[in-house]
Amino acid sequence: MNLTEWWLAFADDLDSLAAKINNTQTDSWIGARTMIAEGVQIEANFLWGMQYATKINTAARKLGSPFNNSASGQLMHLPDVNTPDSLLFALIYYAHLERYASINQGNPLVISQLINGRPGIQCAAVEMKRRIDLYCCSQEHRDAFKLAYPDSTQQPGATFLEQVTHWLAEESVADKLINQLEIATSELIGQYNAGQERVANVITLFAKIENLLNSKVIALREIVAYKKLIELLNAGILLTEDFAEPYRLRHNHPYFATIWLDLDASIPHVNQKTTLAIQGVRSVIHSARFTVGLISTLTQKTLGRLAPQFIKDLFFKTATTVDELTQSITPVSIMERRKQLLIQQAGNKIIATIAILNDAAGQQMHAHDFKKMSADEVSGLADKVALLHRMVALAKCLAIYQHEHTTGLTKFSLSLMFKPITTLLSKTFMRCLIFNGVLFVLEAEKLEGQIKQLIQQAKTNTQFDKASFKDKLTMTLSAAQERTLHLRQENKFVFFQQEGKKATDNFEGVVTTASVALSRWL
Repeated sequence: MNLTEWWLAFADDLDSLAAKINNTQTDSWIGARTMIAEGVQIEANFLWGMQYATKINTAARKLGSPFNNSASGQLMHLPDVNTPDSLLFALIYYAHLERYASINQGNPLVISQLINGRPGIQCAAVEMKRRIDLYCCSQEHRDAFKLAYPDSTQQPGATFLEQVTHWLAEESVADKLINQLEIATSELIGQYNAGQERVANVITLFAKIENLLNSKVIALREIVAYKKLIELLNAGILLTEDFAEPYRLRHNHPYFATIWLDLDASIPHVNQKTTLAIQGVRSVIHSARFTVGLISTLTQKTLGRLAPQFIKDLFFKTATTVDELTQSITPVSIMERRKQLLIQQAGNKIIATIAILNDAAGQQMHAHDFKKMSADEVSGLADKVALLHRMVALAKCLAIYQHEHTTGLTKFSLSLMFKPITTLLSKTFMRCLIFNGVLFVLEAEKLEGQIKQLIQQAKTNTQFDKASFKDKLTMTLSAAQERTLHLRQENKFVFFQQEGKKATDNFEGVVTTASVALSRWL
């Protein structure tokens, strides 16, 4: 593990925790996210490492109260542990500190600095564990945690902290989904590398991965539709009467109406005879209520305060009896009953769709994984998973492209000895005299690096901003397409034209396929 991976592992842990708790906008969370954003830049900008370290130390003050670190001789801030949510955050931060000892890769100068800092980090980990244990010793705190997270302490025989740690280690629905996709993608790439798919090119491979992802995203969008239906029905914003006007429903809810109408059509409607019977019972009860109310009013006006108590009691009991009769005879309104049926059926559809989401490999997703998620949160999950997986797939396909086309003259030109010279010449007017295969392998390498940077940004950002990534992705892919066009038009290398055309067409195809797929999603 290198320093950047250490920070990204912390970011992944926070993302998983964010799916389990409600409030991720506390000072400690904001401080941690800032630390990650600065920390991932240190290795790439080693000369300015001290500036990033200063910013990290400043952000760390938001974590919690300080303590005197005897190993480093400095004041260090650590998360306080006084609430259920702060316990979970503290456990994540403790694991982050413990992982520090695993950093053993990267720039030797960076590694030497990190080794010098190990005693101080270990001292901080001990203090962090002390704060965690102190919280867990209190029965009052344990009861508060169980009340806040009743599913977290279901393991018989384990200590409270062991149960919480085990529950915390469970993957979030996003992690489960991404891991399943990665396993399935690796299988497709394995088939490709084994030669089973050699009749096709890397463009076809990307299309296969795209189809795999689309099936997952479609299932997530269905869950969003059913969750949105439940939310709107419960809030009274959507009424069962609205289903009688499909055109208006489609106009008001264009993304969900078709699924909702199909669900409504699958539930039998109350027949006319039952409807008339219910209306008749209601009419009789309404008349009874009116009569009792009228007699009660006349009696009170006639007798006033002189009416004996037993007469008042008599009319009170009569009115109560009619109300009880109403409750016992009157069924739940047709619309209310249909509303409950729609909610129940939508819940069943969510369970069935989750089963479709699951692959044989990887941790399985269950209904409780989505229970606390709103429709908007599931929609955000679909957006983020779609982005990350498509970008990872594109990066892998670009890597495969480089491997496949680094042969012959290209392999020689990009060997360890000549690559620096070739790269330098490719940025000058001499590039028109360089073999196309060489130029497009370098382009693929450049684009792969840009995509990986975007993936890192998506993982480390506190909030996933779809619009922002749309702009970044569009600009990145458009620039690659523009460079491809210029290289194709400018190139004057007269040898190996067939190989050069294949390299050009394949690179252009990968970028175009990715652009179409991403624009369709965005």
